[in-house]
Amino acid sequence: MAPHKDNIKIGEGEGLRCLYTIVSNEDDWDNYESLQWWAADDYARVHPEDPDVPELLERIAKEKETYLKWRRETIGWAIYVFRKL
Repeated sequence: MAPHKDNIKIGEGEGLRCLYTIVSNEDDWDNYESLQWWAADDYARVHPEDPDVPELLERIAKEKETYLKWRRETIGWAIYVFRKL
C-alpha cells in the first residue's frame, strides 16, 4: 500500500492505464460504521427479549469507542480501475 498517486504509478509501471479511482473519506467511514450502531440499536429495541441483546450492545459500544478514538483517522480504502494497454 502506497500513497494514492504512487498506487497509480505502480499500475502504470506495470503497463496499465489508470481510468478511474474512488477513494474513501471520513464521511464514508462514518456512514458505514454508524449504520451498524443504528442497526444494533434498532434490533435491541424491537427484540428486547433476545438474550444476546446485552452482549450485542456491549460489543457495539466497544467498537464505537474504538472507531472514534483510533480508527476514524487511520482507515481507508481505494478502488483503482486500470486498462491493459
